[in-house]
Amino acid sequence: TSTAMATGFVCLELYKVLDGSHKVEDYRNTFANLALPLFSIAEPVPPKVVKHQDQSWTVWDRWVIKGNPSLRELLKWLKEKGLHAYSISCGSCLLFNSMFPRHKERMDRRVVDLAREVAMVDLPAYRRHVDVVVACEDEN
Repeated sequence: TSTAMATGFVCLELYKVLDGSHKVEDYRNTFANLALPLFSIAEPVPPKVVKHQDQSWTVWDRWVIKGNPSLRELLKWLKEKGLHAYSISCGSCLLFNSMFPRHKERMDRRVVDLAREVAMVDLPAYRRHVDVVVACEDEN
């Protein structure tokens, strides 16, 4: 079935991930349409590298911030990197948007508390992180 086929293709790529010694060129994206029948296998395109001041990152990268900063502290941390954060979201919920005056009231709230209350994120005791997405801009 298509489910077994998709699982097989995923597992083939997972072996490469678990091996840990593969470059991005060794991986494959597979598109299959059993109705045609069509199988298309291609090399994935590396992510675009964003360069800013003395830093660079891709959409695959993550910044880890220890502790539980307030919204104000997170914005300050980003500002020290030369970035102006205009939007912070958790899942599909906005924790902060600079265009909404009411969000300014949240500045001294902790990010984890906002994730729990606004985004309704369930944080069991064993979970040690919360994922947020930050949209930033710089002077350019």
